[in-house]
Amino acid sequence: MSEAEGFTVIELLIVIAVIGILLVPVANTVASTTEKLTTASLITEATGLAQLKLEKERSQEFEELTTTSRQSIDETSGYQYSVEVEEIKEDLKQIIVRVYWQEELKVELETFSSRLVEG
Repeated sequence: MSEAEGFTVIELLIVIAVIGILLVPVANTVASTTEKLTTASLITEATGLAQLKLEKERSQEFEELTTTSRQSIDETSGYQYSVEVEEIKEDLKQIIVRVYWQEELKVELETFSSRLVEG
């Protein structure tokens, strides 16, 4: 009788089990990496939006700087922002822009604005 070449059922089951065991950590790594990339993308976009809003506030006249309650940036993005203006001194205001995504704070930027005093 000649010996048949190939794998036995037991050998195939062992190979499948080993591959299955090795794929679990790989799948977890892929899922974790995808989640981190999504979070990084949201923070990057929120930072850009916050910078735009902050520059818009800085371009206003000193007297026109006012606090703005939370509102949508647009109807589709899911981002919201708020602007907090606090008078530190007579000629100095602190401006804080906060950007939220799905009700969660993602970015907070802060700057100061001063009135030019001639004299």
